Amino acid sequence: MDIFIAILQIFLVLPIILILIYISIKVGGKKLETLNKGRYIKIIERVPLNKENSIYLIKLGQEYYVASSNNGSFEVIKELSKDEVIKLEENKEIPQYDNFKDFISDLKSKFGKNEEKK
Repeated sequence: MDIFIAILQIFLVLPIILILIYISIKVGGKKLETLNKGRYIKIIERVPLNKENSIYLIKLGQEYYVASSNNGSFEVIKELSKDEVIKLEENKEIPQYDNFKDFISDLKSKFGKNEEKK
């Protein structure tokens, strides 16, 4: 009988705990988002190379930089020009397709161009 009561308590308390976790993530996430808005320095993207080394794309005001971090040191590799930033932003956009046929035709056109170059 004690096992039945313990299982019943788990099934009653677990959904309440999950709901509280969900609410705290939603509220906490919005709070963190508002703290980061309007900041002068933003990390646009981070790519880990291994567990100790990473490459960063950083926006500092209106300037963009590529930097590396390894074993406690941080080094700016390159300052990006306006043309490079525009090219990065164009490539970052995710295309939207009306249907699956448009997606397939776009893939065929991209791969067809690559095969013609070879």
